[in-house]
Amino acid sequence: MALLAVDATLHVPGTQSLAGDHVGLEAILNFMVATTATTDGGERIELIDALVGDDHAAAYVHVTADRAGRASLDNYTVHLMRTIDGLITDIWFHNRDHAAVDAFWS
Repeated sequence: MALLAVDATLHVPGTQSLAGDHVGLEAILNFMVATTATTDGGERIELIDALVGDDHAAAYVHVTADRAGRASLDNYTVHLMRTIDGLITDIWFHNRDHAAVDAFWS
């Protein structure tokens, strides 16, 4: 959270209840709390690779999670981040399998 700008926006694609823009530190924290509360033990995120530039960074990650009554989540995602003055101002999730992600979180 220390790397996020106060007015940072997390852009979550999809049609499920957690999709949409989460604006500000409190909204992003609430998103993180909701993902943990919805899953059986939280998400597991494995960093595969990272790219860093002057104004952007990207993390290529493997995300897995379990949830009662749903197929397990097993998704590769790119988290694209825009930075200004060393703080993250925007994060966009780009899922390999949007349909599976929506089904898991719906």
